Amino acid sequence: YQRRVHGNQFIQTVNLNNSMQVNKKRPISRRILKAHTEAPVIRTQTVKINANPLNISDCLNKENHNSGTKTIQRKPTEPKLPVLEKTSNTNIPFAIPDLNSRKFLDLKRWQCISRPQYKKACGITSVVACWNYLYSVLGNGTLKFITVPEALQALGYHQDINKIPFLQIAINKNLIRWFNKLNEHFNVKGSAKIYWKKGPKSKSPTEVLNSYTEDIRNPKKAFIYHCCKHYITPVGYDITPLDADKGYSDIKDCKTNECECWIIIGESSHGYPSMHVINWKDVTADILCKDMFLYLSLIHI
Repeated sequence: YQRRVHGNQFIQTVNLNNSMQVNKKRPISRRILKAHTEAPVIRTQTVKINANPLNISDCLNKENHNSGTKTIQRKPTEPKLPVLEKTSNTNIPFAIPDLNSRKFLDLKRWQCISRPQYKKACGITSVVACWNYLYSVLGNGTLKFITVPEALQALGYHQDINKIPFLQIAINKNLIRWFNKLNEHFNVKGSAKIYWKKGPKSKSPTEVLNSYTEDIRNPKKAFIYHCCKHYITPVGYDITPLDADKGYSDIKDCKTNECECWIIIGESSHGYPSMHVINWKDVTADILCKDMFLYLSLIHI
């Protein structure tokens, strides 16, 4: 006589010896069948069975069907953890610093970057990343996202992608033209222009930094950073106080000369880390030598 558990079902079997005879004329009691069918399902249990062999007549007997000692022990339930009450901000006797004003990272911009890129295709990859962020469901739009090969087909490059001379054609003017042509092809509106370059009328680094920290939060604007013949996509920033005592202070408590700004940039090439963090001073030194920043602004969908 055995009892065992299979999955979520509890199965009971009876082994009959050849020497035993079963009275076939005597029907099995409905009460016994009902007890079998309505037995509770127990996942974890301990079954103790009497070592003495059972007689089959005892199993089929209505009065003696409970012969044999069976002890079922359930697994003790784990104690419930206490529920913590939420504390309202109005009851907190101290001010909460606005760290979001100092730290920002747009995960949608990062997710729109196709990584790894095709060989030498950082320029078109950055344009596609910005377009998907502005118009597709991967970013803040409603259109289907496009891939780099689909974008090249829309731009008129029908040859093998590995044979396209990206080093010769990936220049700032072409990136602007590609963005505008993609908007024409997919019937959306937008514009692109140089954001910051060296010149007599160029903005100061502080003015550009203040504009960037606001524009990078705008879901209708995107950036491409042209750095040393490589195009990458900014995704955020981090303004760090120089004083360790102000590690949890917001931007209002940090003066410009007491902080250091870092630009967070997404990378499409598999040969580099997926993100770069570049000091704003290094960006400034680079921009004042060459035309680096490309600014993409969405006008209307």
